[in-house]
Amino acid sequence: MLFKMKSNIFLFLLNAGSLIEFYMKLLNHCHIMSCANYITKVVAIFILSSTFSLAKQHQVDKPNILKIDIDDAISLTLSKNYFVKVRSFDPEIEKQFIDFNKGTFEPVVGLTYRLEETDVLENTGNINDKQDKGSTTLFLNGVMPWGTEYLLEVNQSKDILRDSRSHDFDSLIEISQPLLKGFGVNEGLASTRLAINRFEIQSWIFKDVVMDTVRDVAIAYANLYAAQKNLEVRVESRNLAQQLLNDNRKRASVGRDAESEIVTAQASVASRENAVVNAERTLLFAENQLKQYISDDLLPLLSYRVETSGIDHFDEPKINIRNDFKNSLTLRPDYQQAKLGINASHIEVKRDKQRSLPTLNITFRAKQFGKGNTSSNARDVFDHQKPRNFTTTLEFSTPITRKSGRAQLRASELALQQAELDIKYLEQGILLDIDNAASNLSTDWNSLQITKQAVEYAEKSLSAAEKLRKAGRSTSFVVLRFQNDLERARNDYFQAKTAYFRSIINYHYAVGDILHFFKVEIPYSKN
Repeated sequence: MLFKMKSNIFLFLLNAGSLIEFYMKLLNHCHIMSCANYITKVVAIFILSSTFSLAKQHQVDKPNILKIDIDDAISLTLSKNYFVKVRSFDPEIEKQFIDFNKGTFEPVVGLTYRLEETDVLENTGNINDKQDKGSTTLFLNGVMPWGTEYLLEVNQSKDILRDSRSHDFDSLIEISQPLLKGFGVNEGLASTRLAINRFEIQSWIFKDVVMDTVRDVAIAYANLYAAQKNLEVRVESRNLAQQLLNDNRKRASVGRDAESEIVTAQASVASRENAVVNAERTLLFAENQLKQYISDDLLPLLSYRVETSGIDHFDEPKINIRNDFKNSLTLRPDYQQAKLGINASHIEVKRDKQRSLPTLNITFRAKQFGKGNTSSNARDVFDHQKPRNFTTTLEFSTPITRKSGRAQLRASELALQQAELDIKYLEQGILLDIDNAASNLSTDWNSLQITKQAVEYAEKSLSAAEKLRKAGRSTSFVVLRFQNDLERARNDYFQAKTAYFRSIINYHYAVGDILHFFKVEIPYSKN
């Protein structure tokens, strides 16, 4: 870009110099006062138009560039990605069911009023009168986590028939306690504990989504870096071939090289130009792949070229598989989900044991009441005489074979055994994931060192071949071959560099600490 701008300025100055020379010649052939004003206007217009054209050319050549590092790419992705935003609601939705199940133990208070009107028949079958009954009841009832059901009730009623009036005022306490089926905290809180368990599972699932997204965008960033370096290598290789072609033409013009040297260089330039075109297309695809992660509005971003600021983390890997495996069991979402699955199975087994038992309930009922011909008399009897009624009920019932309850319990026990075996299988898979990732990391590190040396050797070989050719002891064909070797070595180096970076990403993903590695906090946390 700087070269183009300098070239345009040079052309502008050259044109301006030519115009001044024309201006001086014209003054010699016309009246100085009549021609000078006209020519001055022409010069001014030319200068302004040339300046505008130069500025416009500079503006056209300058593309919109968005240069970001990998931290920016991850941050933009987590703030813009629709899928991550959608999945962030799952833990919060599941959390509401915890309060929903806790509401089972919330006391219920209520007030009821009942009015009843009944026709009174005589012995002859005729309607003789009407009987009015009305009652008002205030109550409080609920269930405790260990299965106790309670009812507290206060009732006031009146019964009117002709001139006869009867008023009642009473209170009631009723407590029912399961002794077998439905007894204990495990049964009463099973739904709440399962809801808490599901909430924790959803939280780990969302963390898994974030980890997958971070890994994917980091790999997309690495792929874009590789595509950029690939294009740079292809352009540099083409320029080397073009430089050789230009040199061959100069040497042929003075009879030092044959025309075949020019043809050989021309063929190489054409071939490498095609490689540049393909590299540009690959770069465009890699840019679009990253763009779909970092923005939720792609249309404005399509006019931008995305450039990476490079990738680092190229120290020799220090791997301790035993320690990393131990850490992975506390960091990996899939393993934590499996552990929570076992915990849920334990809760279900305890619950189903209770449900498989026979029903044995004991109910205690205590009532204090008062009667009178007025409401006041009824309350006096209630307060002073305190007549009471006590009832104790023992209820037992059971299905003859209890097949349904036992089958449910057996299914829960089998599900628990399955979950325990499944987590052992998962542990093996995690260990293999880490070991394979460590192997790839070590291999890619060695490949990076080898390709780095290969570039150095290829550069030295090309330099030696160019010196021999200038001395007339080699040909363009040999130089082009060494240029191809250098191109391949440089491309292999950047591919190895990218592969090693991807291996770092995959290793930390296998261990489960990829968010810590990139210093990422879980977004959209509502906990």
